[in-house]
Amino acid sequence: MDVVVFSQRLKRLLAGDEGILPDEVKEVLRRIQTDFELMTSFMKEHQHNLIGNVLRAYESNPQIWNIKKQLIDYSHKSDSAIDIFLLNIMQRKSQSNSRVSSDADDGVKISTSTNKLNLGEEEFPTPLMCADQLEDSSRVMGKEDESFPDVDEMMKRERGFHNADQTIKSPVDQFYNSSSSWSFTVNGRKMEPFHAFEGDHVYAIKLLRCLMLEGEEIASKLPEVNYSSPSSERRLNVQRRERKLINNKPRLVGREVETKNLLDLLIEGDDSLSAISIISELDGDGKTALAAEVYNSNYVKNYFDCRAWIEVSFNYNIHKILDEILKSVMPSSLLIDVIDKDCELKINALRDFLANRRFFIVLDDVWNSEFWKDFNQALPDDHNRSRVLITSKILEVGDHWNTYRLHIPLLSEEDSQEMLLDRVFIKEGCRLQLDPVINSLTKFCLGWPLAILCMSGFLSEMDIQEIFSRLAFHCDAAKKLELPFHFWIPSFSYLNLPLNLRPCFLYFAVFPDGFEILTWHLYQLWIAEGFIHDNSEATAEKYLKHLVDAGFVQVIKRTSGGRIKTCNIHGYLRHFLFAGVRKEKFIRVHLRNEDKPPAKRVKRLSIHFDASRFVPSNYSAPCLSSLLCLGSTSDNLAQIDCNYISENFKLLRVLDLGTLVLQQYPTGIQTLFLLRYLKLNIPFLTRIPSQLCNNLLNLNTLDMPNTSIDNTADDIWKMLKLRRLNFKLIKLPAHPGKYCNSLENLNFISNLQPSSCTQDILSRLPNLRSLRIYGNLSSYQSTLSESLCKPLSLESLKLVNKSENSMVSSIKLSEYQFPPQLTQLSLSNAELKDDPMPTLEKLPHLKILKLKHNSYIGRRLACTSGGFPKLEVLHLKSMLWLEEWTMETAAMPNLECLVIHPCAYLRKLPEELWHIKTFCKLELWWPRPQLKQRLKDFEDVERYGIQIYPSGI
Repeated sequence: MDVVVFSQRLKRLLAGDEGILPDEVKEVLRRIQTDFELMTSFMKEHQHNLIGNVLRAYESNPQIWNIKKQLIDYSHKSDSAIDIFLLNIMQRKSQSNSRVSSDADDGVKISTSTNKLNLGEEEFPTPLMCADQLEDSSRVMGKEDESFPDVDEMMKRERGFHNADQTIKSPVDQFYNSSSSWSFTVNGRKMEPFHAFEGDHVYAIKLLRCLMLEGEEIASKLPEVNYSSPSSERRLNVQRRERKLINNKPRLVGREVETKNLLDLLIEGDDSLSAISIISELDGDGKTALAAEVYNSNYVKNYFDCRAWIEVSFNYNIHKILDEILKSVMPSSLLIDVIDKDCELKINALRDFLANRRFFIVLDDVWNSEFWKDFNQALPDDHNRSRVLITSKILEVGDHWNTYRLHIPLLSEEDSQEMLLDRVFIKEGCRLQLDPVINSLTKFCLGWPLAILCMSGFLSEMDIQEIFSRLAFHCDAAKKLELPFHFWIPSFSYLNLPLNLRPCFLYFAVFPDGFEILTWHLYQLWIAEGFIHDNSEATAEKYLKHLVDAGFVQVIKRTSGGRIKTCNIHGYLRHFLFAGVRKEKFIRVHLRNEDKPPAKRVKRLSIHFDASRFVPSNYSAPCLSSLLCLGSTSDNLAQIDCNYISENFKLLRVLDLGTLVLQQYPTGIQTLFLLRYLKLNIPFLTRIPSQLCNNLLNLNTLDMPNTSIDNTADDIWKMLKLRRLNFKLIKLPAHPGKYCNSLENLNFISNLQPSSCTQDILSRLPNLRSLRIYGNLSSYQSTLSESLCKPLSLESLKLVNKSENSMVSSIKLSEYQFPPQLTQLSLSNAELKDDPMPTLEKLPHLKILKLKHNSYIGRRLACTSGGFPKLEVLHLKSMLWLEEWTMETAAMPNLECLVIHPCAYLRKLPEELWHIKTFCKLELWWPRPQLKQRLKDFEDVERYGIQIYPSGI
């Protein structure tokens, strides 16, 4: 799918989004774009002829597939050639303010000119120039001289060279296919892209022109291919049914009997610890959905003292699984003594904590029957009806664990239709007309939930008649290829995804099996890879929702406001996904250290195993644009390996070293000029070097979650494309005043020191939407109270009051001026002495309020009429002394979810709470006996979703 990505990049390049290019280069790119659009339109029109090619084991329509392979290679080569050209300019820009010197290693001439870059007789602007300087320099770069020969003349010469002798390799092929070193030959001269190539732009343009000719040749052959395609006549449309997701999840259809049987086994079964399994070899038949329905039921929540949901997956890690169970069942105050300790200590700690508690643990997607040997010794059997529930597609798993096996049949035709209609909304007056079509679709799905889920996704995107024509076409193709039903339905789903979503889906292959993907991490990677046309997190979120609706992605966790927090692909799509990325040459996944080195011609490389030495020292992939190391352990990465990355992978745009630990800042990183996403784990780094800020001007995301920075170079204000800063702690410098731009694209900072929250700094971040401030807030009371209103776009604010000596003073919330558009506010350890509600209830757009750990140390809260007009979620946590809470009529009229944790002294809840029409979820931890009994006798427990922890009502 790099074809789609490159097409989007061409548009950005020509629009000037990646920098100002010479007119000659723009002209070449326009001609490449013309041919490329013709080729992509052709592939889009005939993509349905490739159903068999989506899976590696099948081949169909070789003519069209060969065209597609040519197009993939062509997009890779063109993309890398453009990167080389841009890299050359950036390398020179980075030296523009240095004194003249000669570097023996790369032979680069360095000029001392200020704010201008000498290239022959022309001067390129540096990033420090203001808008008028950039405009002037673009006119200078557009003039004709010997450095940039006429395009048409160059084309004639190249076409003559290209057609004279087809046995002679073009510069493009020599450039890409060199087996020893990355070099190519132009006019008899051997060129090294990052050495001799730096001194002569004409060869970069020559390379692009050769690619232009190659594109013309591919495009000229397109009409020769015979094809067939389904009809696309449009008639009737339906819409996807929207849901609020605070307490309302998609309904499980057709599993009433299985749900009742499973609940009986869990609650009414034998007293001893026992395991129940839901095992079926068919993917996507609802095993996990049934387990989730039971796990989240009020019966289970109220019956068991504690519960945990664990996704085991194929390459399970027993340490990680134990950590996840401990986090689910154990209070955070006890976790610090066991997390990251050895396996035996974790097993003992878990066993001791679960002793005499009735627990329920779900092990989803178990592949290995031997897993029980590693796991069962952590579970005590106190004959209190504790349970383990297993889902698996491996029949031997149930036999090995001696479980009671629950059979899960396919859905009936009636249930299939109900499930389909439950997920779409049909406009009034259309139902009768659509009934025959709906009936036919449900019969076609054969009761398979996965197929129904796919159909519901398409019903919201295309006309029903169009789905029928495509289904008929695919069904015929599948029969000819003898494709099993459960193989070609995913391929049908994939081929009917919009083109711009396919790279987003295939990109899930970079994450290891069972990896819980944070959505902000996914969005930033998508943006850095160029998948999101407007570089917007909002657009990325829409793409993810579409993939969820289409049945490709499953939601693991949601935020308190209902947005997706973590996700992963459905397990049954794993094989299909890896087949797809291999076919598309999209990503190379390195699963084991003993595997042979990845191929040299690879665009993206993801390392899934735990090893600090993840590639051989002699490995080279000159066109590599993304490198991700997503193993689960925190091994040390040697400096020599860091240097190897920066010396051999010059075209990297994404570098994510995951949890690999670096002992010092890797100086070579600053030579990776094209980087858009950088994640490093350097615990001992205290300063962001000026070289990083000066060189990595394309950087969107800088992620160092374990690094505390107390000194940042002034040059960070040059990083105009920066969108996200994520640190354990970071201090921003005062604006130096000599640069003409603010950080207008920066929209997220965590964790910012309070000393950096001055009016001048925050006012220069006009599009900042999410900010987390960490430090001694009380020491900067005056600064914070006046400056927090400056970022006018700020929507989410988190304030954490911490001090090095662990002693903090109370902040005065009444003095704070909050930003006008604030929708989410979180306070932690604020030690407020005065009731915060009179101040906070006046915020007109506030939807989520979380008062966490020791935020308020008083005994009374009061909410007045009309206060909190838009509040939907309220968390009151660690208000250890809270005794009374009063609420006037019409306060919090839109409240949906309330969490109080703990509420050991709270005598009662406000009566007005039960009159709020939107209120649907209440969660209490350790309530006093009187309050607990009152809620137990409450008639509308189900309506309000009342849950009491840690034990049931």
